[in-house]
Parts: sequence; structure tokens; C-alpha cells
Amino acid sequence: MNRLRWLLWIYLLPITTIYAQSDLYDTDHITEIKIFFAEDNWAEILEKYKQDPDEPRLTADMEVDGRRYRAVGVRYKGNSSFNAVHRKGHQKLPFNIKIDDLIDDQVLPGGYDKLKLSNGFRDPSFLREIMAYEIARQYMPASRANFARVYV
Repeated sequence: MNRLRWLLWIYLLPITTIYAQSDLYDTDHITEIKIFFAEDNWAEILEKYKQDPDEPRLTADMEVDGRRYRAVGVRYKGNSSFNAVHRKGHQKLPFNIKIDDLIDDQVLPGGYDKLKLSNGFRDPSFLREIMAYEIARQYMPASRANFARVYV
């Protein structure tokens, strides 16, 4: 598979609820994420890993708003968000990225150690999930969400 460069509008979702404010989730800023795989066939490898019940991760380097993170672990995330899109042949697949996969204590601003990059496959407006989290957080602990530009 040729090396691909994707520009994706995605949701940026933390795996855990964190109350601390972080520029990562500033809704006035669109976060820029660049993922660098050493393998040209990274998509095929991730697809193969998706079939594994233990779901291993592929190592990559990543930049978030210009700051470099080395040896993060990447895998495809989800079931319906992956399968529904993949079956139709679309390339905008969701990622689950573990920031401290190989480097202990490596975290994003705000202390986040995982990112879930959603593809918004059931939300053509790309607003529903982010708005729902904003409303929910007014009444209870809830995840943070924002938009991001993702390049692979």
C-alpha cells in the first residue's frame, strides 16, 4: 500500500475523565496531530491487528501541535465505528493511541495518556458528540472532546 497522507476531521476523545483544563481541548483551537509510521503498509498491519483478540498496537511517532511524542502505540478503535466505515471502503478509520505505550510517564498536556480519534461516521454535522459532552459536563463528570486535524 502506498504511503498515505490523510487529512481527517475527527473527534478527540480522552479515555478517562480529567477535570483539569488543557489547551488540547480548547474549543477555540483546532488541534493538529501528525502520526508517523515507519512501515509503508501501516494500514494493512493495523487491520491485521484489529482481528487479533488481544489487539496489539503498532509503534509510531506523533506530533501534537508541534510537540513530538516518540513510540506511541496505535491501533484501530471501536467496532461499529470501524466496521461500518471499513466495509464501505472508506479510509477515515478511528484510532486509539496510547501515549505511554513504550515510554513510561509520557503524557499529553493535561496528563492524558490515551487519545481516541473518532471518525464521526454517524454524525455528518460533526457536532453532536462534542455538544453532548459539553452539556453532560454541566451536570456530571464527562469526557472532553474537540476537533482535530489528523495527518498520517
